[in-house]
Amino acid sequence: MFQHQFQLTIKEKKLIHTMALFVALVYGPMWFKAPEVFEAPSNDISFLKQLHYYGEKIDESVGMAATKAFQRHLWYLSEESVALALLSDSVSYAEKREILESLKGKNVKKECPKKLKVTEEEIPSLELKNIASTNTNCFFQTTLLDSGFVSIDPSQWNDDPQFLQSREILQSCRW
Repeated sequence: MFQHQFQLTIKEKKLIHTMALFVALVYGPMWFKAPEVFEAPSNDISFLKQLHYYGEKIDESVGMAATKAFQRHLWYLSEESVALALLSDSVSYAEKREILESLKGKNVKKECPKKLKVTEEEIPSLELKNIASTNTNCFFQTTLLDSGFVSIDPSQWNDDPQFLQSREILQSCRW
């Protein structure tokens, strides 16, 4: 539309095309999903996978650079924050059950890692259940939310007062 107002070199045109393609296919859609609190853990994993795929199939240098940059920001995708996915409507009951299975385990409390470390090889198979652990329970302790609903099947959560109250409280928070 404005191409006649600027004298761009071929290299500049290529770089603008590269940036526009990346923003349109990967970054833009995720930008609009960012405010969805309960979807954040799923969206972050999805975004990481999309960046990886972009690097493999579309533009290796852009995909690798974006993947490495995003991996430096995975500090907020943690064993604790994955509990937000339990409150999501878009996470399937089956996936919530898998997360719940990861919550069970030995009651040994280990320190939560400060930053999620994911290798390039692990990205394609990364799932919420891989991040969840007994430390995910810390989310409910930290937020002082009642986690009693996790003892019943996820298909019944929408009728559970504890679940509904937890969702309502977290939805009212300014993130």
